[in-house]
Parts: sequence; C-alpha cells; structure tokens
Amino acid sequence: MWFLVKPELRAMTGAHLLDLSIWKSYTADASLMGHKNGKWFFSAPKLDKKGEIVGANIRHEHEHYRHPQVLVMSYQGRRVEIIGCHFKSKHIGIDVPKRQPGEDDKAYFDRADVTWFMANAHLARSKLTTEATDVRYYIDKRFSQEELPIIFVIGDLNDGPGKELLEREYLLHDLIGVLQGDVFFARKFLNHALFDYPQNLRWTARFEDELDPARAPTILLDHITFTEALSRRGLGPLIVNPHSGKVEHEIHDRINAVLSAKSKTSDHAPVSLVVSGYEGDG
Repeated sequence: MWFLVKPELRAMTGAHLLDLSIWKSYTADASLMGHKNGKWFFSAPKLDKKGEIVGANIRHEHEHYRHPQVLVMSYQGRRVEIIGCHFKSKHIGIDVPKRQPGEDDKAYFDRADVTWFMANAHLARSKLTTEATDVRYYIDKRFSQEELPIIFVIGDLNDGPGKELLEREYLLHDLIGVLQGDVFFARKFLNHALFDYPQNLRWTARFEDELDPARAPTILLDHITFTEALSRRGLGPLIVNPHSGKVEHEIHDRINAVLSAKSKTSDHAPVSLVVSGYEGDG
C-alpha cells in the first residue's frame, strides 16, 4: 500500500503512516476484544483439500492479507486520516469452471466442480467481510475519541468472482456496503465521492463474470468515501463540494492508448476527488 504525497504537502501537514500497533489496539477495543493482535475468528464451512465440504459453522482464524494503511496529516489544527484498503479477494487458487455449450444455470451449478468453486468463493467473501468490519472498528474507535473525525476510506475494493450472484444467494451485502455502514450510523456513515457522478460513467473496470454472465461487464471497484465532517460546511476546515468526484476515463484511455500491453498504467480507471479548504461564510 502506497501513498504519493507532494513534498510541500508533507512538510505542511506532517504526513506520516500510522503505526500498526495503534490500529490493532483500537480495533481490539472497539470490537470488545473480538479482534485481538490483528487477528479474529469468523464462522464458515470447513473445506478440505479433497474437494469436500466438511462441517458447517466452523470457527476459522483470519487476519488481513494486505493490512490497511493510514496516512495521518494535520490541517489547520485538525487531524486528517486517509485509510488505504486493498483487500485480497479473487485469488482463491481455483479458476472459474467453464460452461459447456448450451449449458443452462441449473445444470452448471449442479456440477461438483462448480459447487466446490462456489464454496471456496463463499469462504473468501466471508473473510473479506471480516476485513471490512475491522476497518469499521477502527472508525468506531475514532468516533469514540472525537465528535467529528475527518476520515477518508479509499482503495480497490474488489469483491471477486460471482460478486452479485453471491450477494443475491448468500451474503446480501458487498464490501462497500459494509464499509459505508447505513443511515442509522448517522455521522458515522461514509459518504461516497461518486454519489452525484453520472451513472453511465460510474465504473472503473471491465470484468466479464463467468459465474454470472448476464451481469453488466462494467463494475465500480475503486472507491473514495469520507465522513460527515467533510460533507457539510462548518464541520471542519475541509469540505467536499458537490460534483467533486469523478472517474478519470479520458486521461486513463488517452495515456494507455499509446502504451504497449506490458506498459499500461492499470486495467482500472482511477477515481479522483477535489477536497477544498473551508474558510467560513467568506
């Protein structure tokens, strides 16, 4: 996980990375010690290497594959935190089973190899949910310390194969939903940078989902979210004004059009957000 910070901004804000021991202490406290020393338990089916499902609701221990990193800055006397996330999602060690010509959904999902893949994908998604919950615990702890903390949560939040299929049939939620919370969180709810961005442009990657081929191939994997302190005037020294977030389709396509396949910047279009200083009514 990397943050690129201009030297003058670092000098002005004292930008630095949060020590992971602080993260682990905060999440342990907010989870009532359910998360301890950066690890936690979750319940899911147990899978063995012979391709069989053994038991249900077995407690597994888990921790972050890629631990979130927090960039901490100071702006006009207020602490500003940017939590960078890149949860490990799609690498479950198995390729999506190929459909046979003319094979309908029932025949496909009744196959033993597909059942095994779905069990592994479900297990991976369960792990991801707990990683997102760990981020929420950090945010909860900050709200127990400060009324209006200034926090961004950003990153590639890839749910993996069968994204919407698993949500419909197993989980009924996705990563960004877990991270954002719901309206009952009130000021703990995270606002999304692309909330008012045109729907037809609100995607960052193309992904043909072999498990769910009817799903549109355009998908929004890259996100910028932020706390209420940034969304209304008078709550802090920084503000995100309407229409400040966008997906950088044009610059992404223009630069990569002249690069070789091995030199392309990314297969995701980047998301950007303009954050403005708030100086009161003037």
